[in-house]
Amino acid sequence: MTLTAEEEARWQAVKDRVITLDPKVRDGIGVQKEKTLHAVLKNYYEPDRAFQEVPVGPFIADILRGGTVTEIQTANMIHMRDKLSFMLKEHDVRIVYPIPHKKWVVWLDPESGLPVKKNKSPYTGTFYQAFRELFWIDMYLGNPRLTIDLLLIDLEEYRFLDGWGTGGKRGSHRFDQLPLSIEGRLVLKSPSDYNYFLPDTLPSPFTSKDLAAAAGVKRQSVVYSSILKILTDIGTVSRVGKKGNAYLYTKGSSAS
Repeated sequence: MTLTAEEEARWQAVKDRVITLDPKVRDGIGVQKEKTLHAVLKNYYEPDRAFQEVPVGPFIADILRGGTVTEIQTANMIHMRDKLSFMLKEHDVRIVYPIPHKKWVVWLDPESGLPVKKNKSPYTGTFYQAFRELFWIDMYLGNPRLTIDLLLIDLEEYRFLDGWGTGGKRGSHRFDQLPLSIEGRLVLKSPSDYNYFLPDTLPSPFTSKDLAAAAGVKRQSVVYSSILKILTDIGTVSRVGKKGNAYLYTKGSSAS
């Protein structure tokens, strides 16, 4: 799913309002508690500040409007567990999770903070990478009150050259991420929505190795056994046996 013309215009307007473009004042972003990617997405989903940072019980929701909580989660989904346990009792909850699609890394001098070089990452992000974080909230994914909103984001990532190894890149610290464009969107609400991750070319039954081959995403970036565990838990696939040491799966729930 791509943005409509209206959504694209709203995205550009939010970016222009939130992002400081002048490199000389870039450090103003760094002193903010809220990083730029999070701020842009929060204002894109809810431009009215009256509905932002709203108390919900012992927690603060990024957005609360009309009984629906929206949480912008750029990493560490494990921290959503307590929030979901509480909020899903009384509210619908939408988790917005951005995935870096195409990424340019801007390296900053650790002394001056000024950019010294810019490289394009050789990796292209996919929706499959969301499972590295969805794994931590597996127990909530089947809840009908929960929606997962995945976004593929082209972005610039600013990092300090303060690590070790050649040029100080290994172990370097990330300063900020500046979103450029939304290149794709996938909304996951019901178990059937997760069929997106099961290509039509899969045999029946299939193994995690078959899924990796059909998806075309390298195993280094995605753990397919974890994906299939989640899809089994929510009823998108069923485990039907073994072939050697590999589990066999079919599409659909065994209860259906």
